[in-house]
Amino acid sequence: MVEAAIVLPVFILILATLIGISVFHFTSFKKECEVQRQVVDTIQESNSIFKRVGETSIVSKATVGFKVETLSRSYEPYGYVIDEAAMIRGGELMGVL
Repeated sequence: MVEAAIVLPVFILILATLIGISVFHFTSFKKECEVQRQVVDTIQESNSIFKRVGETSIVSKATVGFKVETLSRSYEPYGYVIDEAAMIRGGELMGVL
């Protein structure tokens, strides 16, 4: 009986910790995918010749279990807008190409 009184709460805390960490990583992955999609949409809609486009995302979650702390993660994807046709036309106008 004493062993079950010690092991069962420890097992429940470990399980709660693992579930909390899994939920944090799933939420973080979902947010990263959304932000990456926003960057790609911004690149596709841009009319710039050359430009760097980026977004910032921060995910944080308080954990439960053995150690109560806040997990946080930042994600900063970026991409480049390059309009090759406009660059070639500009080079032809300036006599570079």
